[in-house]
Amino acid sequence: DADCSDIHLEKAIGAMTSLKGQIKQSLESLNSMTNAAEFDKGIPVELIQRCSGIVFMTEVKAGFVWSGSVSGGILIAKLPNGGGWSAPSSLGSGGVGVGFQGGEQKKDT
Repeated sequence: DADCSDIHLEKAIGAMTSLKGQIKQSLESLNSMTNAAEFDKGIPVELIQRCSGIVFMTEVKAGFVWSGSVSGGILIAKLPNGGGWSAPSSLGSGGVGVGFQGGEQKKDT
């Protein structure tokens, strides 16, 4: 259904354009990745505890002949000496394309 698809696309782009939306999306992604029912689809909590930082990005692509993409997310870094995590830094990018193509996609990484 095109209307449902448009609403989903608008919601995804809206979440990427504000820091609050980016943080909310990042928390949802982290929860789904650390609570995965299947072992091979999740991220072990021990790996997150040992990392130096984490980047969460959401990308939305759409097009038919012409295409566009927009992505947004946050970066957090582990503070030295067990000081917890830094405040989030906002990230974003966008792009356009042309060629034989069609469709839309939303991806969280």
